[in-house]
Amino acid sequence: MELPSTLCSNVYEFAFCPETCYDRLADLADPEDWGPGNRILKNYLSFSFSRAVFLTERDVDQTGPSNLPLVFDDDRCLFNTGLYTRRYETIYGLFEPNTKPDARQRWFLKGFFKESDPMLVSFEYLPCRVRFAEDPSELVFDYRLPIRSNIDHILGDEENLTRIPASLMGEGNSLLLRRAFEGAVVEAARRAAANYTLAAPQPTTRSPCRSSTAVGSSCCCRCA
Repeated sequence: MELPSTLCSNVYEFAFCPETCYDRLADLADPEDWGPGNRILKNYLSFSFSRAVFLTERDVDQTGPSNLPLVFDDDRCLFNTGLYTRRYETIYGLFEPNTKPDARQRWFLKGFFKESDPMLVSFEYLPCRVRFAEDPSELVFDYRLPIRSNIDHILGDEENLTRIPASLMGEGNSLLLRRAFEGAVVEAARRAAANYTLAAPQPTTRSPCRSSTAVGSSCCCRCA
């Protein structure tokens, strides 16, 4: 399978994506709370598509189309969203060439379709689901690794500060805030060590590091 030169990891640069397509996907998929304007759904698809491009470009010469999360058939592109319908049919995103002469994106999101939809009949192979981890052990919190907290990011980022109780805010409480944070990290680690299902992995585009568990900017396990 030959990949087009227009392929890029940013789905919104790769294709024009009509807002109505996301509304249809939210209705087609098993019900979830996707937030105002389907914001969570859009972020999920953006990260999934970026990962799909990475895996496809890496593996296209080493495996068959059915083992790739992106498949190109003539002038169309099919993307496995990783989402399912209420009856657990896989949902795919279908892209076609953008026919508008002045279009910035070379592709157009035709829509989202379940695997049994007639729109997908011409595809000999359907793409596989995106993998966010090569090793399943990466998805489980390893309590044996030390935790290195990105304190400047967590306690200095303006968005993060909105989540901190008002009683801990202010210059005079900076030491108290740091101690409260460090205590919370220790308690969260103990809870996750006792029940690994409490820690949810967060994907990162950086190279994985197994010598420690990073908490902050990019790679971490969040405790529910």
